[in-house]
Amino acid sequence: MFPDFDKLLSFVKESTKTFFIVGGTCFVLIFFSEFIGTQKITETVDPFLRVILIICSLGLLSNFFQSTYSFIRSQINKQKRKSNSLKRIKNLTDYEKEILILYISNGVRSYSLDSNDGNVRELERAGIIFQSTNYMDGGSHCKYNVTDWAWDFMQLHPEVLDERT
Repeated sequence: MFPDFDKLLSFVKESTKTFFIVGGTCFVLIFFSEFIGTQKITETVDPFLRVILIICSLGLLSNFFQSTYSFIRSQINKQKRKSNSLKRIKNLTDYEKEILILYISNGVRSYSLDSNDGNVRELERAGIIFQSTNYMDGGSHCKYNVTDWAWDFMQLHPEVLDERT
């Protein structure tokens, strides 16, 4: 009788938790069968246990590398976004500077701005400010917050807002 390869493949794609449980059980049966009294069982199914242990080990290794790759890639993308945003905040238009001066001069992280204003949308697209609520106060005005990194940058480098283009 041939094994059902679809079921075997779905098993291999299972979560890390399953790999730990099944692989750990196989490891214990293979290497500690003398201590737990399962020598006869282990002797009859030893080749299968070893194959399952190898499959589980490869699955864990694959999940580890996939997670590591995803983490590294997200960190690189985050760094690129921050770098692009820093370039953008150093090249603000006069009107965009006036908008951001409202935050710094009043010492607030949240301010009501016109959501239909193209400059506000551009600052939002650049990741410098973000819309904190969908509630509109006074027509098309809603609350926009300054992102943490932009706030810190403008606090450390107020000359960026003082220079006129």
